[in-house]
Amino acid sequence: SLVGSEMCIRDSYEITRKNTDAVIFQIVVDEIEFGFREDGINFCRVWGHVDESKIQSYLFALDCLPIS
Repeated sequence: SLVGSEMCIRDSYEITRKNTDAVIFQIVVDEIEFGFREDGINFCRVWGHVDESKIQSYLFALDCLPIS
């Protein structure tokens, strides 16, 4: 789970195990991609580098919208 309601490009976020404080990994956000599933629910992919990896990965999240 991710604590908070906003994500920003170039910020770093700790992803924790649900209902605990255990950090699973940390992601530095490079890009946020927004979309809608076939059932109409909005989602986003938070693209970035996880921990010290050189491979770009994404975190998939439901019910996220761009801040206007």
